[in-house]
Amino acid sequence: MPLKPSFAILLFWEYLQNLPPALGFFLGFSYFQRDDPAGWLFALAGGLLGALVIRYTESFMDPGPRESWTSTGANAVFFASGTLLAIFYFDNRWGTWWIDAAIGVVAGGALALSQGWAAGTRIDARHLGAMAAALALGLPATRYLLLFWPPLLGALAICLVVSVSIVAIGYRAD
Repeated sequence: MPLKPSFAILLFWEYLQNLPPALGFFLGFSYFQRDDPAGWLFALAGGLLGALVIRYTESFMDPGPRESWTSTGANAVFFASGTLLAIFYFDNRWGTWWIDAAIGVVAGGALALSQGWAAGTRIDARHLGAMAAALALGLPATRYLLLFWPPLLGALAICLVVSVSIVAIGYRAD
């Protein structure tokens, strides 16, 4: 029986998986603020690249077969569309930190459900809780980071918040 990875190893891979969507969001938002259509490209590229990174690195975190292309496609669609919706939401200055947290719970739950559906597996309550908690923390933190941090640092910081949440709740490390 293979050993389960340590918390640090899980965090490394989770951070790597979350970095493309985070960069896509923060850079996309920055370009949208300047009315530059390149924002669309950053958002879409972040979603697609994030899904591909998950496809090729998830087995380092949870040994087993590589995910199906259906799962990769579902992640790409969810990440890209979620990034664009988040850019629109924050660009219009909607919500407050507690509305951000509520939306995060719903979006995280929807992400976990879509991943389970695409993989053809049962709903994993631990995974659902991890995604809901990560985005419930991540969206309010994003609101703050957009105000005070440059895009690259914002992406790196939010990626850490989300990744620590997912690993702490969603994985059993040795």
